[in-house]
Amino acid sequence: MKKSKIYLLIFSLLLVISLGCAILYYSQKPINNRSNNAILSVEEKANSDIVLDTSSQDKKSKQESNPQPKDLDNKIDKPINILSFGDMMLDRYVRRFIDNKGVNALFANITPLLKDKDMVVANLEGSITNFTPKPLDPDNVSFTFDPQIVPELKKLGFTHFSLANNHSLDFGAEGVRQTKELLDKENLKYFGDYKNQASLSYIESIGNFKVALIGYHELFDPDTTSVINEIKNIRDKTDFIIVYPHWGIEYQTQFSKGQQIKAYQFIDAGADTVIGAHPHVIQPIEIYQNKPIFYSLGNFIFDQTFSKNTQQGLAVNIKLENKNINYEIITLESKNLIPYILDNSVREPILSNIANHSTVSEEVKSQIKSGYFNLNK
Repeated sequence: MKKSKIYLLIFSLLLVISLGCAILYYSQKPINNRSNNAILSVEEKANSDIVLDTSSQDKKSKQESNPQPKDLDNKIDKPINILSFGDMMLDRYVRRFIDNKGVNALFANITPLLKDKDMVVANLEGSITNFTPKPLDPDNVSFTFDPQIVPELKKLGFTHFSLANNHSLDFGAEGVRQTKELLDKENLKYFGDYKNQASLSYIESIGNFKVALIGYHELFDPDTTSVINEIKNIRDKTDFIIVYPHWGIEYQTQFSKGQQIKAYQFIDAGADTVIGAHPHVIQPIEIYQNKPIFYSLGNFIFDQTFSKNTQQGLAVNIKLENKNINYEIITLESKNLIPYILDNSVREPILSNIANHSTVSEEVKSQIKSGYFNLNK
């Protein structure tokens, strides 16, 4: 009888201990999950499923969210050319190059491309300040550019810069203030905001025609509400809207489902073209609702010399006419940091690769391979 009581007591103690361990385990589990989620970068959360949706041509927007196409007839006196580049970073080894050889040496091979354009747009991947740059090191990812470069960029033909990226706040609010002040001094325009809160857009008047540029920075906040509201607020005041999202996952040559969803939202709200940056490599093109999405133009000027993909990029020239919108795709490659326009023999495989991975009709694929495609209004 005594042995039975002892066994019963031992069993009861073991049961209590087991229940206690189970309660402790499950009470800690949500904390561990939150901890793991905190480790994920913002770009991974926003683009966690890199899956191409090739059925997009069959998808239709909700009627109430899809604005009617704008009639461009008689609004354009002469063709309008808008040239766009991807990421432009002028610190670290690029800054050393400029210090040693000058700005003109860096841009020498693409200077003709910049001429006779109504707008030349690039993603300004850093701030322009009087602050001392960080020590030269490939692991330094806080960028500031020499203020003396600003008038040189103006002379070269640049007109507009996106500040909607993860490096615009590298030197804090004062860095942003100095950047804007220096650009203002040279009458260079800017748009977009690190936090997607202020000065999201800039509207440029070219004769009677109004072009709107809108920036979006996904890495700070994946939510697109402020940008979609901006598109809706200005779509009746403008004739052509281009959204420049800073999004996606670095070095991924395929766009993500997250990028695709956001691009559709922008177009459904009223955007006419979407031109992406941040992955540092070229990503495919998609046509949605007869509007193009360039998911990533790749690098324009950067010192990421560790791979072929990070040294190749695109420029896109949009030529607006009353009846047609023509898109020219210019292939670029950096050699010793200097961007070059590629000749036909080298550009053909790049354009073919883009076309083969793009979600477009066979007709547009054929056009992309030639470096041009046309969308009728």
